[in-house]
Formats: sequence, structure tokens, C-alpha cells
Amino acid sequence: TVDKAQRLFARATAGYDIVLAPTLPMANFPAEAAGADPAHPHDHVGFTALLNQSGQPGLTLPCGFAGPSPVGLQLIGQAGRDIELLRAALAFESAQGKGRAFPPLADLSVPA
Repeated sequence: TVDKAQRLFARATAGYDIVLAPTLPMANFPAEAAGADPAHPHDHVGFTALLNQSGQPGLTLPCGFAGPSPVGLQLIGQAGRDIELLRAALAFESAQGKGRAFPPLADLSVPA
């Protein structure tokens, strides 16, 4: 239940101002796929699903690349402390700098 998820997550993160976690349990999967494993299409949400029910603020930031695919970093804050979480996200993005290199994009032109 949602109440149980809220209690468990609050207890697990009680000693921390902000928890850093991967957004996905793998680097990425193709955008057109339903998930990384067609037999288990929801396995990729394992790190985010409980947070979505916890009542705690969370956000995801790009933190790098695995080949051409972006990799996300999830920041999780304490309930009611959204502003602290946003400040941490701003600090992380500022530390990365404006000159962050992106890998070349694939040729997305559509054949005539």
C-alpha cells in the first residue's frame, strides 16, 4: 500500500538529507522498447516506483553518458524539503559546467 511505502522509504532515508541513486538499474535501453527486457517490461522502474509512492521529493538529472545514451542521477529528499533538493540539483548542475560535451547524435534524417 502507499502508506506502507511511505513509512518504509521515510525510515530508510531518515538519516540523510539527500540520497543519490541511479535512475535506472541499467545504462539505458532503446527509446522504442517497452523496457530493457520484453519479458519484464517494468523492471527498469525499480529505483523510481517506490519513490513515486513515498511522498518524498525526487528528481532526475543527466550525469553522463553510456555511449550515446544519457545516464540519470536521481536525487531524493526528505518530505517537505523540496527547496533543499532543488538547491542540491542546482549545485550539481553548476558543478558540471556549461561546456558539458554531448556525444554526436545519430543521423535521424528520414529517407525520401
